Amino acid sequence: MALRNWILRALSRLLPEEFRERVFEPALADLEHDERSSRVRRSTQWLAMTVLIAECLRLGVPQLVWRRGRPTRLGIGMLAVILLLALLIQRSRYVAA
Repeated sequence: MALRNWILRALSRLLPEEFRERVFEPALADLEHDERSSRVRRSTQWLAMTVLIAECLRLGVPQLVWRRGRPTRLGIGMLAVILLLALLIQRSRYVAA
């Protein structure tokens, strides 16, 4: 249970605030409700939690770089770093003829 709480706290911090409030927290509350009502078997609980984590990463993490049709500051910064690295690689491989 401690490992699960640690993973969920880390995932919660990783996700954008709006996504966390509108998607992650309600889905987690539903899973916890199902656990308390004991409608779900133990093996199915782990599968449901794994699916929740995978889907939140798939849907939420891209919002860190692109939100509402525009790039975020992090997205612009990552693009700038990629372009700088591409230029440095080209410069290092350039051979004057």
